[in-house]
Amino acid sequence: MVMKELHLHIGRHKTGSSTLQHFLSINAEALRSDGFYYPKNPAYFWQGEHSHSFLAHSFKTERPHYLPSNATYEAEHAWQSLYDDVAQRAGEKLLLSSEHFCHLNTAASVSQLADRLAPLIDVSQIYVYCYVRRQDELFESEYKQNIKSGDHSSTVHERLFDRLSEKPNAYDYYDFLSVWEQCFDADKVTLVPFERGQLHNASIIDDFMNRLSLFDLSSYRRISDQNLAMPAELLELLRIISPSVNKEQYRVLRSWLTNHVNSFDRRPVTLLTDNMRKVIFERYKEQNLLVAKNKLGRKDGVLFKDEIAEKPVFRGLSTERTASLMSQIILSDVNRLAKLQRKIADIKT
Repeated sequence: MVMKELHLHIGRHKTGSSTLQHFLSINAEALRSDGFYYPKNPAYFWQGEHSHSFLAHSFKTERPHYLPSNATYEAEHAWQSLYDDVAQRAGEKLLLSSEHFCHLNTAASVSQLADRLAPLIDVSQIYVYCYVRRQDELFESEYKQNIKSGDHSSTVHERLFDRLSEKPNAYDYYDFLSVWEQCFDADKVTLVPFERGQLHNASIIDDFMNRLSLFDLSSYRRISDQNLAMPAELLELLRIISPSVNKEQYRVLRSWLTNHVNSFDRRPVTLLTDNMRKVIFERYKEQNLLVAKNKLGRKDGVLFKDEIAEKPVFRGLSTERTASLMSQIILSDVNRLAKLQRKIADIKT
């Protein structure tokens, strides 16, 4: 055993992981001064996410489709490289982070991770941190991300039906947490509801650092949120476009439209109707109560405390609104090109 402690952040998805990982990455030296080693060896650390995603991906049988072609890793080499790096840091506290670890949701897969970590440290000294988002917010956020990535073109209603039909336990935090507690010390598996009122200083960064007993962050560089919201109108336009183009064309069109983000209505809206939320709440009501009572010791059984934000429901794009948006965007580019041509003509004369 070579490490004093291992602190493993496993996400979950859509809980500020990108922001936290960027913070940890740019502050690796400050962390080391405080006794924490956040390794950045490209054999297992993916710079594109500032995280140890390649270690998490090593348990997959197929390469994740969203990885760019220049993101290369080999499972055995990734883990051996980590072992070699850690051997030079005996006695330090190792810090690993990837929300993709949360895809390990069976006793067998989490046990495989525990076996991989065994050469580094005794299991009793492994601390696991898992942030979870209210299921309706998580579903909506994942839906938006999938549209943005061009992964599907389903309507939000179709996607919700598919999600609850195909993966009914995807947002079951009780079963998920129970699996991890079987393989690691249950007292050292921490679940945190991802809500501003339940995070230290209403910040994922401050909350996580507080759990590491790092209270003075004056020597650490601060960063802004890494995932900014895309307007609902823009997402809907991308959803409509995606079936008609290939992946590369989609990326080009997304980049072009994103450059005109100010043309879209940016007022906050929700994609979920009250009935959709009700379906989600009812599906996970019992599991959330069990987590709150049995895992967090809350007698009232309340896991998530924030009230539902009052936002109008987005009703889609009409033909007229779509035509208006595209006219604005195209004319804007035409005018920009005309100005550039005039500048070139002036230079030549």
